[in-house]
Amino acid sequence: DPPRDPDHGPRRPDRGAAYKHINRLFTNLLQNAIQAVPPERIPEIYVDASVQEGRVLVTVQDNGSGIPE
Repeated sequence: DPPRDPDHGPRRPDRGAAYKHINRLFTNLLQNAIQAVPPERIPEIYVDASVQEGRVLVTVQDNGSGIPE
């Protein structure tokens, strides 16, 4: 349950702040994906979103060099 404000009931998240965080998240994610692609390749970035069990699931795939194992 969301936290309650004693005078006004349940508190709602600050949508403006949430938007800023989500915008920054996607900006950084896409910039990182582009930067990970070697210069000889054309960047390919695939983004998919779906709702599963009431939550948003976002999948991002690119053709970059990946994370070394």
